[in-house]
Amino acid sequence: MLAVALDLLTGRYGATEYNDRGRAEWPPHPARLFSALVAAWADAEEPDASERAALQWLEGLGAPQLACSGADDVARRSVVTVYVPGNDPTALRSSVDARDAARVVAEQALAQAQDSGDAVALHRATRAIHTEQTAYRDALRRASRATGTESASMIAAALEMLPENRNRQPRSFPVVTPARPTIWFMWPAADPDESTRAALDGLLARVARIGHSSTLVSCRLAPECDQPVTLLPRPDGATVLRVPGAGLLDRLEREYARHHSSAPRLLPAAMTTYGSPAALREPEPVGVHSGDWIVLDLPRQLAVHLTRSLELARAVREALIEHTGPLETGLISGRFPGDQPRPHLAVVPLPSVGHRWADGTVRGVALMLPRGEPLEPLESVLRSWRRSGFEVRLENRDAPVTFDPPRVVPANEGWSESPMPLRRASWCRPSQRWVSVTPVALDRFVRDLHHPVRHDRADEQVREVVSRSCLHTGLPEPVEVVISPVGMITGVPRTGCGGRGAFPRFVAAGSGQPRQTVHVSVSFAQKVRGPVLLGAGRYLGYGLFLPIQDPGDDQ
Repeated sequence: MLAVALDLLTGRYGATEYNDRGRAEWPPHPARLFSALVAAWADAEEPDASERAALQWLEGLGAPQLACSGADDVARRSVVTVYVPGNDPTALRSSVDARDAARVVAEQALAQAQDSGDAVALHRATRAIHTEQTAYRDALRRASRATGTESASMIAAALEMLPENRNRQPRSFPVVTPARPTIWFMWPAADPDESTRAALDGLLARVARIGHSSTLVSCRLAPECDQPVTLLPRPDGATVLRVPGAGLLDRLEREYARHHSSAPRLLPAAMTTYGSPAALREPEPVGVHSGDWIVLDLPRQLAVHLTRSLELARAVREALIEHTGPLETGLISGRFPGDQPRPHLAVVPLPSVGHRWADGTVRGVALMLPRGEPLEPLESVLRSWRRSGFEVRLENRDAPVTFDPPRVVPANEGWSESPMPLRRASWCRPSQRWVSVTPVALDRFVRDLHHPVRHDRADEQVREVVSRSCLHTGLPEPVEVVISPVGMITGVPRTGCGGRGAFPRFVAAGSGQPRQTVHVSVSFAQKVRGPVLLGAGRYLGYGLFLPIQDPGDDQ
């Protein structure tokens, strides 16, 4: 157990909701606590390496449980708009802002050059930032030094610096007062070693506020929590909280390197739904590939149609294998020592389908890990691939397909700002009915498949194959299986043998044996949670299913 107690020293908490500036946030989001710890670490003259390691360990724990006053035990102060002197007088804007904007652009270019590893670009960007910083300091010096020849307008602008002459800006300060002034953040399965615990304890002791600067706090580690859990991560929860995730510290550092507090910014964190532990339902069955994902976004100008998803998946998998070391070979290729079959990485293109504006284009590729598989080996492969620019080549395309830098999508991700096809919830939300987006490759030959007359026996054999595949991937046996040669949702083309506008037949890599493909709709007696990947091509994105929301379903 790892338990962190956060005491509100004034008995009140001031912070605005991420999506409503006029409403106070409650409870404090776990990501706020993590960012406060990062700020305490980075505020040191020389940030400690062991504390940084402790923060990376903490971010990998995922969403914590919370013990705090419930919504009914929190008093909300009336939100009143007040007018305060602005912090941005215009006196220096005309002479300094242009140089400041150029300096920020140069800093961003330097950060991009550092990320790219291009020595020439880095040299140019370093010279450019030096030039712009010098010009900015000169402009600031000239603007702040009196010469005795200032015009009346310049004097009036300078007087704006005085608080009584500044324009008043509307501000509001939403605040809540909970019945219990202590909030607990708990990770029941966490077991930090002594050095990690000591580093976290030191960081917590240096956290003085969370949210608005008026919210003074005291934080501490405790062996256990003396309050009952009130909120815990639940897929069906109604409360959305921002939580830390793997890679958040690196992202915070990258963002700060780009803006140095000079640009508007948001708290980069994942969203997770929370609910009360009361009336917990039995968890829905879930498929094998329900672990963490890494998503490679595909820019719109490099769109790939869904019918080429198999070719794209193979190209991505080959690029991963090319950059795979001996420790990651089995995870990527599925060839483990001793030829013992076990789940491995699935490379799954994610298309825009199933809605009114669906166009059947692939918007990204998800690298789906099996449940319980750690991220570190795959991240090592991606670091190697990064030097090649995340490029793959497809036939009949002059330019390579280049992905955006990968991002981690944790297994417990809730709400996301990503485009709908790239959201985990689009493919994993609980549902009783699922419809194939890419055709299912059958692992046995079925005679008379799609025959206009003699198809009853073939249909029954396909149902057996699909049912067996569901059981093989950890799902219950479906109560209904419907097959079709054509797509059943918007944006999904028909199956085929590679004809124009149709999916190509799946060919097994080892034997070279072509597999029959069908579109399938499966229905279960209870809701199951995705991703649902069925059939012989599931590790390359064939047999990907989309959950269908039933009328009246509130999920």
